[in-house]
Amino acid sequence: MPSLKVLAVDDSAAILDAIKEVLTSIGHEVETADNGAQALDKYHRIKPDIVTLDVAMPVMDGEETLQRLLKIDPNARIIMLTASEHKELMQRCLHDGAMGFIVKPFTSKELVDAVTNIVSIGYEKNTNSLFTIVCGKIDASVKKLLGSHVSVSLKSTSTVSQRTHAIFKENDYNQSHSNTVSRSKDQIEVLDTIGYISEFKGCDGVVISFINDEDMGTLFGKDRVKGRDLDSETLGVALELFNIINQKVISEIANTTHVNVKPEPTRLYHKSKDKFTFKDEVIVAHYEIICGENSVPIETRFGFTC
Repeated sequence: MPSLKVLAVDDSAAILDAIKEVLTSIGHEVETADNGAQALDKYHRIKPDIVTLDVAMPVMDGEETLQRLLKIDPNARIIMLTASEHKELMQRCLHDGAMGFIVKPFTSKELVDAVTNIVSIGYEKNTNSLFTIVCGKIDASVKKLLGSHVSVSLKSTSTVSQRTHAIFKENDYNQSHSNTVSRSKDQIEVLDTIGYISEFKGCDGVVISFINDEDMGTLFGKDRVKGRDLDSETLGVALELFNIINQKVISEIANTTHVNVKPEPTRLYHKSKDKFTFKDEVIVAHYEIICGENSVPIETRFGFTC
């Protein structure tokens, strides 16, 4: 990737220092601003390739700064930085034209991936918006299923290009809570995770959600999960949980594309049988189910099939 000009906007000096350290270490040029007014002034002067913009700032918050930046430059590429509790505000920012977001606290990899996705893959503006809306619907339904103490957070989204991302390594999931599947050419295949799959007809496609064995035990109780074997009650709850996740994705895709889709019942993914050829890129959403002190990563993949 060529060197980029990045404008980092945040009222936290520690966050600005962290962003600058990470991005300059991989060859990018980083300017900083600690408030919205300063960000507008610097944008005029340096014309950055990307802006990272904190949502919650005094005087001029991230939402107003976003709107003013887009008036200056409708093609501005802006990544919002947000806390998980600012879901409604985040949805408004994505609707207004932000191209992506990162949830605080974030890792160096999440920051680099967000920048890389937007520049290299041609990040679709509506991808984060769609999955943020889906996340809100999943959160409400999961609370009804598992209890009000449980919440769902969307950590990130990305687009996997068949041309540039042919194979994923098996240990990537444990490193980043992502890339839980391996594809050879244009096929998708599960590795060391449990998958729940929902196919749909009309505009044919598939949604698959993955969780690894250990996290399944964390979510439902280690005494009720032995490897991949679940007791009948837990199996039913797990199936309902992943049916919620998958069907909410399908429903929102139908609303967005205005296509009458016919979803099939959610079922367990079978590595040896379930292989699909995809028309275009596969969209990947990384969720976290938070219950008490535990945080369980879920990866959901969606694509239209040939």
